[in-house]
Amino acid sequence: MIKGVLNMKKSIKQKIIVLMAVSAMALSACAKSDTSTPDSSKTETTDTASDAADINAEDEEKLISVLVDIRDNMEVGTAGSSLKAVPFGAELLDWSLDTTMNANETKQVVAEWLSEQDSDKLAEINEQLMLAGNTAVALIGESGKELMESAGFESENYPWTDAKTDIINSVMNGVGSEGSEERPSDNTEAWKTDFEKSLMDNYGYSVDHYEDLGDGIYQAYVEIDGQVVPYVTVDSATGEYHG
Repeated sequence: MIKGVLNMKKSIKQKIIVLMAVSAMALSACAKSDTSTPDSSKTETTDTASDAADINAEDEEKLISVLVDIRDNMEVGTAGSSLKAVPFGAELLDWSLDTTMNANETKQVVAEWLSEQDSDKLAEINEQLMLAGNTAVALIGESGKELMESAGFESENYPWTDAKTDIINSVMNGVGSEGSEERPSDNTEAWKTDFEKSLMDNYGYSVDHYEDLGDGIYQAYVEIDGQVVPYVTVDSATGEYHG
């Protein structure tokens, strides 16, 4: 009788030990499962910080130096400004040859730099950067050589066969990221942006100024051989133009 009771107690004790072991294993598995699941919000934050940290500081400094030179020394809206933009377009191309920055990083740096500029001068700075960017694109196009000759400009890097056009376009895209409130005319005269880009891409000229002929028709003037002359008329409603 006593022996039977002892055997029963021993059996119960063994079952309790087994149950405790199983519980410990289950708790261990849960702990491993919890630690193996990443926190997506922390991962996204880390990735964003990593993107910002990945921009090469030296490349960023060189780009900002180019932007400052354009802001301080490039003329817009004056006679000869289209030809005077050639050295600045070339400066952008020269920078693009050596930079390790990609298009998104370039756009980010330009937009952040613009956000730090004097709001009263932002519209003019935007115009300067757009002209410099369009000139850079023209310099690596079919009319590039002619444009350089007209400006009396030479570069040992011509024809910039390794220039990164996506980087140059990102400079202009960065312009669109800042200052939209300071340039209300962009919404009502958006045709000018498309027209001026087409004129530069196809003929290598920048608009010096416009003359309003009425009914939405404008005469566009460009500089040729040092003389500002009427070049084409453009329909602001359709964007079509002709000589």
